[in-house]
Amino acid sequence: MPRSRPIPKIIVLLDPSRGYERALLQGIWQYANLKGPWVFVRKAPYYQRFSGLGGDGTRELAGSDADGIISHFRPSIGRIARLGLPMVVVPGMDILPGMVNLMNDDRAIGRMAADHLHGLGLKHFAYAGFDRLRWSLARRDGFCGQLSRLGLLADCHLVPFRSGRDAAVRLARRLVEWLRRLPKPVGLMACNDEFALSIADLCRTHGIQIPDQVALVGVDNDEVICELSSPPLSSVEVSVQRAGYEAAALLDRMMRGRRSGRIVMARPSGVVPRQSTDLTAVGDAAVARALRFIRESSRHIIGVDDVARAAALSRRSLSDRFRQHLGRTIGDEIDRRRVEEIARQLLTTNRPVAEIAEDIGYSSDKHIARYFHRQTGLTPREYRRRHGPIL
Repeated sequence: MPRSRPIPKIIVLLDPSRGYERALLQGIWQYANLKGPWVFVRKAPYYQRFSGLGGDGTRELAGSDADGIISHFRPSIGRIARLGLPMVVVPGMDILPGMVNLMNDDRAIGRMAADHLHGLGLKHFAYAGFDRLRWSLARRDGFCGQLSRLGLLADCHLVPFRSGRDAAVRLARRLVEWLRRLPKPVGLMACNDEFALSIADLCRTHGIQIPDQVALVGVDNDEVICELSSPPLSSVEVSVQRAGYEAAALLDRMMRGRRSGRIVMARPSGVVPRQSTDLTAVGDAAVARALRFIRESSRHIIGVDDVARAAALSRRSLSDRFRQHLGRTIGDEIDRRRVEEIARQLLTTNRPVAEIAEDIGYSSDKHIARYFHRQTGLTPREYRRRHGPIL
């Protein structure tokens, strides 16, 4: 039987210094603020442990009289699970049985990165990540699978996970050699923002230009990491905050003795473009002009004739060259960019759908809803509920 207490006490073993886990914490806190209150027991910062102000050993956790646990994967996770408390875990390698697993839709993340890089007009693609890590391999598979459906291939480089420190110099040298060998320009997906930042540093040190030679995209949209990079990193944003809220809701159900699902999925919501992918890699100058015009006009309703005038070509000539170089129509590109802009406003603002519709040139929210649903399978309000932050 679940214990009865006025205010549940939750052990939180997440690292707030990382953007991903900080977003999880925001979602968890929002649920507790709405449904709670909850009391959180956290792991003390490293320097405080010398003062006896906290630790996270199994004995200390067992003595904390807690009701539930939310934790990322750690070597001690098995001992922590044996405490028998309702538990949500962010797994590192494999799904852990007997507890709620909070996971990313990693294949969808890879597909989204592939679409973003392919949309730049690139012909060469690559993926860099870690071996043995389930999420890194799944992102690779999603990335390569999406490119394969487009008739394209990706060159992959996997760094051994948990290599010894003495191997660091050798592994970095191999990574640089691989980067140099890649055909240029190349669209490169790194498994996360931290790895993308490391790649950007290596490219800068060794004279490989971003984005002109390597268009680089990471994952998680950790703004601190993305802006630390030179140039700033484009990144796939994941609906982590909402996943944290949903994980807290499942934990609450378990603490009340109710049955609960075992998977919470954080889904990608879009690519946040920054300078690391700010290029149009098309050899045809007219097609490049057309792509820039479509990108710069994403907040306006434009047609194929408008694009042809901007490219200084006839509609038929531009359409043929568009298909030849990009494998898609001008209309497809207009739709892609317009949907990206609508989605960006839905996720980064609190503006009503009717106001967004007016800003982008639609006469009513019904018109924008029909258009957005036709392109994404979701209405604007459904998309915001599914991917947006809990407000």
